[in-house]
Amino acid sequence: MDDLFAREPVFWIRDLETLKVMTDPLRIQILELLDPAPQTVNYVADRLGLSGSRLYYHFNLLEKYGLIRVVKTRTINNIIEKWYWVTAPEIEIDKDLLNYSSEEGPEYIGRLVSSTLDTTRACLAPMELALVH
Repeated sequence: MDDLFAREPVFWIRDLETLKVMTDPLRIQILELLDPAPQTVNYVADRLGLSGSRLYYHFNLLEKYGLIRVVKTRTINNIIEKWYWVTAPEIEIDKDLLNYSSEEGPEYIGRLVSSTLDTTRACLAPMELALVH
């Protein structure tokens, strides 16, 4: 069981798909909440003010790409509760990922960054309105 709690010091992003998964603002918030200690989807949902059902898709993607993993399970009323934890306390992007020699590499990264900024801007807009009023 102790092996489940062992973590690498750094998670290296070495492919564009993992980078794309990582750049979603909601997934970044999930990772931040899971960094200090393992938590359940419902705990994270409560902290973010969202429903747990909205987060399962994001947890599944983060787990699929190795950013989080299940470290503990328990059964409550015939429902399996999973506790997730980040696989490493630090995340770094491999510099070779940004040095594409193909034509599509730089264009794809540009679209990815632009899309991420648009999403972040859309998430922050309601907060800005609340601060103004």
